[in-house]
Amino acid sequence: MRISSLFALAALLCCPLPKGGEQCRYVKGDATYCISETASEYVVEEYNDSLTITSRNQNIAERKSRLAALDVIGTYILFRSWAEENGLDSRYFQVFADATALHYNADVVGFHPQSVSKGDQSFRRWVCKKADYNLLSASYRAPEDLLSMLAVSYSRNSNADNAALWYSHDPSLERYFAFEKDFLCGNASAPAEVRRSRNVEDAFSQSLFSEDSVATVSLDLEKPFIQFAYCELMTSAPLPVKEEYYSKWADSLGDSLWEDVLSFCAKNCRTTLPEGPTACEAILAFPGGLNPYLMRRSSYEPLYDKGAQAYSESDFQGAIRALSESIDIDGLSTRALNLLAGAYRLSGQPEKALAFALLCAKIEPSTQYLCGNMALCLSAMDYPRIKELCSQLKAFAKDEWSLKQIEKVNE
Repeated sequence: MRISSLFALAALLCCPLPKGGEQCRYVKGDATYCISETASEYVVEEYNDSLTITSRNQNIAERKSRLAALDVIGTYILFRSWAEENGLDSRYFQVFADATALHYNADVVGFHPQSVSKGDQSFRRWVCKKADYNLLSASYRAPEDLLSMLAVSYSRNSNADNAALWYSHDPSLERYFAFEKDFLCGNASAPAEVRRSRNVEDAFSQSLFSEDSVATVSLDLEKPFIQFAYCELMTSAPLPVKEEYYSKWADSLGDSLWEDVLSFCAKNCRTTLPEGPTACEAILAFPGGLNPYLMRRSSYEPLYDKGAQAYSESDFQGAIRALSESIDIDGLSTRALNLLAGAYRLSGQPEKALAFALLCAKIEPSTQYLCGNMALCLSAMDYPRIKELCSQLKAFAKDEWSLKQIEKVNE
């Protein structure tokens, strides 16, 4: 059989470059194809729930899976050459397949499926002798910019592995904020435990009244997605287990710049969670660790105007009271969060200010005056990497006041 293919394959996940019996994984729709090689054979295993369904379309499905398995082999052969040439391991298999146009011709004989079961799992195995897979011609077009390739791959499958790979090359504030918003807004792949928490309306408010003691979940996810997952679980968790989830979130933080900021605030900005806490008291108790998209939001804020008036008259304690009530009663808004952060900062409490500034940044890091607020607060608390942070905050500071404060702190 001769096969010809011109395509950009989607959603490939794999382990380190195969040696011996190690496998690479190719995920497409509901099917997962695992490829490995021996000295003389290529072996492709297909895992697909539809394999157990009997229907008149089964023959058509088998032909499609056969062609997909052959494509996996062709892609695998081309990828190994590209990876060796560029000094990359097989974590980039997905990137290569997603972001390059592949064209190859091959003659293939003796490629037949076997039905196999391992425990409760059934799959189809395809075995092809290397001597029977004759690659006649092959070519591919790949962008020279690896970051562009990583972006294409992530756009096709926004999962933890793709995010981790891209983040390893670009651990900037911009990249962290973008990944975080994708995940917390539900635009990226998330574990089942997290997806279930999204089915509860106003999950955060309800959690503040729940005294249920449930077991926490430990997740096996790559950074930074694991942080976002714990953040979401902590936001919706009953009061008795919020503390444990916050600890899991804080422990998952790495050493990139924004993760370091979050870790610094988790250690230095926390207050004790009182019994029967309000939303603002919970925000102060768990700085940086809440998901604002599971919290009540409102565009109607009658109490905000009262707080803004007090702020303009330098009555910062009055502003704190009114703006806290606005958030507790009316719900979150970026302007209320940021003005409350400013009121706390000007009343000499930068550690409390940061709890609200960090939550505001999760919604919109370019909020007016937010970047200047954060720079001044962290500077007042002697944050060790403040100059490095200022250099990246400039990209988000859209107002002149913030830019001036950043420059002042950076002197």
